Amino acid sequence: MKLPDMRAALSALREREGDAALRRAARFFAAMLVLTLAAQGAAQAALPTVTLTGPARGVVRVEAAAEGTVRAAAREVQAAPEGAVVQSLLVQEGERVQAGQRIAQFDEAQTQRAARQANAQLALLRAQRDALLQTDAADASQAAAAQTALDWAYEDVRGAQAALDAAQAADPPDEAAVQSAKEALEAANRAALQAQQARDAAIAAYHDAQAAAAQAERENAAQAGVLALQIEALEAQLAALEALADDGYALCAQADGTLLTWSLAPGQAAQGEACTLATAAGGYVFEAALYGEDAQLAQAGAAATVSQEQSGEAQASIDAVRALEDGGVQVTARLPDAQWREGAASARITLSEAEYAMCLPAQAVRQDAQGTFVYAARERQTVLGAQTVLERMAVQVEARGADIVAVTGSVAPGDRIVTGASKALSEGARVRVEE
Repeated sequence: MKLPDMRAALSALREREGDAALRRAARFFAAMLVLTLAAQGAAQAALPTVTLTGPARGVVRVEAAAEGTVRAAAREVQAAPEGAVVQSLLVQEGERVQAGQRIAQFDEAQTQRAARQANAQLALLRAQRDALLQTDAADASQAAAAQTALDWAYEDVRGAQAALDAAQAADPPDEAAVQSAKEALEAANRAALQAQQARDAAIAAYHDAQAAAAQAERENAAQAGVLALQIEALEAQLAALEALADDGYALCAQADGTLLTWSLAPGQAAQGEACTLATAAGGYVFEAALYGEDAQLAQAGAAATVSQEQSGEAQASIDAVRALEDGGVQVTARLPDAQWREGAASARITLSEAEYAMCLPAQAVRQDAQGTFVYAARERQTVLGAQTVLERMAVQVEARGADIVAVTGSVAPGDRIVTGASKALSEGARVRVEE
């Protein structure tokens, strides 16, 4: 081969080797780029995913959840005729009733027997009362007779005295006659004294009889008064038994409301009280106890949403707040309608409601041993490019509602605050923002 040909061949060989080196370098850098992108993508995928929001003006409503009871504001005890025997109860305790609705049925034959017994006893009591009211006055005849006998004795004394005066006036006086007149006067005086004693005894006996008669009259009047009350009760019982018969021996509800308790039982005689009704006209009230900060914020006029199973839900307001001995308060709210039943109920009570400049969702505000804080998302440049990094910011809670919190502190409008995350977070952690 000639020298020029050899040089051309060597030159061509060197060109081919340079192209190969370039190709190998290009393949190397391409591989490195792929590995870098893959590493960056893997690192990005491993980051916690967060959702963000910004602070904004809002209204914070502070509510208390209260478990309490509903009770009837007014109760009425309904009577049943004594002696009427219950056949069946037509309404269960806790059921609503309407005025005039049949709620119990009584045995007809036994109710009629009770009415006959009441009539017989009523006739006996009336006769006893009338006899007691017929009292006899004290007998004054013996005192009058004793007074007449005393008057006659005084006449005898005066006659004996006149005879003595005449015997002593004789001239000359007859001593025997004078002596006889003196003896007659003494006898007349003794008789008058005995008559006076007898009269005094008769008058005393008459006065005693008068006192005894007056005492007997008072006692009889008192006994007659007791009988009058018994007669009045029997007359009312008899009227109730007759009214029960007119209603077909059924007891009817005297008002709209809820039957709370029965005092009757099938097969037993009524004793006067039939049942207790919570009247619809009286309404119902909700009562519950609050403690701690809820007790401090509770006040009359606060809005409340009261709910009860099977009765539904209604809006009410707190009518009264009363301090309890254990440090809490009892709140009372009158319920707006008659749909309620006595028993357990719950309520959401609005303790305060105000507008604040800086509000965040409740889940954005966090708490640990160092205090209350939020995480703000900041954009930072790193070797891997722009990254989102968390910054811890201390805040103070002004008001806390069920789903919104008013805060103050270093948070400012425009800050992006973390509200949720797919993993646990820490200050300085890199995160990925969920779009």
